[in-house]
Amino acid sequence: MPNLNNISNAAASARSVPADRELHIVNPPRSAKIAYPIPTFTYVILEVTDPLGNGGLLKNFVGYAVTSGQAFGPRLDFVPLPSNIRRPAVAALSQIH
Repeated sequence: MPNLNNISNAAASARSVPADRELHIVNPPRSAKIAYPIPTFTYVILEVTDPLGNGGLLKNFVGYAVTSGQAFGPRLDFVPLPSNIRRPAVAALSQIH
């Protein structure tokens, strides 16, 4: 069933973020016995440099979304990002300017 516990188990099956940052958790391994089979992460694709000068605002918003904003996820039926996925996302924000 698609519930927070089963989706969280599927997300936990992602061990690391690849260099190209493309990450899929559909069809988790059999070892994740209660994992929901068709979950996905929600992505944000950002330009490294914003010619309009809004990079700082966007960086702040996405930074909030992947850190303290994660606390609101469960009430909205979103599973918080596992720490091994969240850390590379926060690190990638340092490239935005």
